[in-house]
Amino acid sequence: MRWKPRHDAIKRAFVRNGPNPKTGRPCKLHKCECCGELFAQGDLRADHRQPVVDPNVGFVSWDVFIDRMFCEADGYDAICETCHAKKTAQENEIRRQIKSDAKQSTNPDQA
Repeated sequence: MRWKPRHDAIKRAFVRNGPNPKTGRPCKLHKCECCGELFAQGDLRADHRQPVVDPNVGFVSWDVFIDRMFCEADGYDAICETCHAKKTAQENEIRRQIKSDAKQSTNPDQA
């Protein structure tokens, strides 16, 4: 079963019909909300505007996790795979840095 609001977020990014940038075949083109480039629908990702697990705070509770995981369509950005990978990498770097800082603060001799 699919979460309809995720699909609705991708549909919201529809711009026009045109050639698929990868294959040249006719398709529906959608605009990445991050970089502004046009992509076929299958090349976009519905990315949570508010991370399911905030990289600065970490896991809070299952209630917060579920509320963020299953948000409505306005809680998603339709972004391309490249932008999604960059955003995910940035969030993961924040998580690593916070984890490293916490580890150093509990064991200052190992710095």
